Amino acid sequence: MNTSEEEHILILPRNVNKKHVAVILNPGGTVPAELYMEPMERWQVEAENKGLSMWVAVLQYWGDLPLPMALERKILYAMEKMKESGMGDIAPVFLSGHSMGGGFLSDAAAKLYGEGKVQGQILQAAYITSKFFPPMAKSFTFPVPTLTVGADLNFGSARITRMAIAAYRQRALSKDDFPVVMVQGMNHMQFASGFKKEDLKPELDEATAQLKVAQVSIDFIAKQMKIGRGSLVKSEVSKANKVFAPIWAAFELEGDAHFNVPNQMSAPNSNCIRGVCPGGSEWAKISQAHILGDEVMAKTSVLNNYADLNPFAFGEREGRKPFITEQKQVQTYVMSSNKVDDFEGDRNVPVASNELLSKYLSRQEGSLKLLGKELDATNNRDFCVELNQMAFDKAMELASPLARSRFAKDGQAMVFEPTEFKSAGPLFIFSEMKYKEKNGKMSLKSYGLFTPPGDRAIDGNLYCKQLTPARALEWIYVDGLKKKNFKIW
Repeated sequence: MNTSEEEHILILPRNVNKKHVAVILNPGGTVPAELYMEPMERWQVEAENKGLSMWVAVLQYWGDLPLPMALERKILYAMEKMKESGMGDIAPVFLSGHSMGGGFLSDAAAKLYGEGKVQGQILQAAYITSKFFPPMAKSFTFPVPTLTVGADLNFGSARITRMAIAAYRQRALSKDDFPVVMVQGMNHMQFASGFKKEDLKPELDEATAQLKVAQVSIDFIAKQMKIGRGSLVKSEVSKANKVFAPIWAAFELEGDAHFNVPNQMSAPNSNCIRGVCPGGSEWAKISQAHILGDEVMAKTSVLNNYADLNPFAFGEREGRKPFITEQKQVQTYVMSSNKVDDFEGDRNVPVASNELLSKYLSRQEGSLKLLGKELDATNNRDFCVELNQMAFDKAMELASPLARSRFAKDGQAMVFEPTEFKSAGPLFIFSEMKYKEKNGKMSLKSYGLFTPPGDRAIDGNLYCKQLTPARALEWIYVDGLKKKNFKIW
């Protein structure tokens, strides 16, 4: 039996004689509440199979916009109406939210959890945001047990790379209380029924996708209520971590701020003394080694640091140009194109940095200073293109067999134009790598700077705007599928 209120749609359980529980769902932005009735009725069936009588309320908003200022009041009102309809006073309440509705849920959930009014939450195509984790917080501060459910063919903010971040930063937390799972073959809009909005082509039908979400969500609820073991959630977490592993590897190779190098200019609360951060990029080291070549690398090793490469930043800073140390090591610098507000907003796409701004030693300088061999001083080899092709090849190597198969079938190929070399550092820094479709392919035009060997700090440099393995992987998994597979399905 269903009843409708101005504030919510109430879906009553078919059988009220089992252990009582409630779920209150905050809908996605512009998604009518009634489109969640069918998926939530699937939850009720799964709940009954677990010995639960589940009351469900789907919150309603004017204009179908789940604005946070009304959220807590609507949740409390739904609880009241559930009890009036026969739900027991001590029935545990779980919150859920889809997309924008999940993104706005956390503050209200934390408050109501602290008051003992809710027991947990399930985020559907949403995630616990960055503000609850270092470096934005001193430590993880979110108290509410949370199941995060993603869909691997979601094109929006909750795409697979964003879910990989969620799993990465929650990996040390309790697997019972903060699991992250993925539904393979599902897209963003299948969490509701019949909502017409563009997304990647799903590989599951709507009923099957929603059933998988229902099963794992009820398994989580039962575990939190101590009437189940949570074995399905544990199994799905293990599967999801295997899906995430190549994504984690690509982002760690870059040293992304969301992953293993959080102290850099693209993250909040950075501490980079005199503009140089303590951590660096392994991919930058690999790139510099490729530029120098095996003969030079036999005589040296590469150091790399993230740094503030903005030429017009104020305050005392190191030179931040590549050089050879007294120990005959090559010191290099990089900076991510992502910004602090990208990190704090936690919803921009693509998730990976659009480019890596890299300052390297040229092969000519390395050969002259480390081998005493003078090479042709002209810029006669396009190393920036080579590095970008290397990044794409590495991403394809890391990608899962499923992702490679999808991309081979429906992906838009990526090609690299000759690099446009600038005459000065600021011109290089402020020239953003261009993505432009040409002849059906995505063409990338990079920018660089080359200076012949010499005794000045600026001499013997090779700067490149680089595609990273993480950005290339995100293209293979998500953005490269758009041209053929992004529409209303």
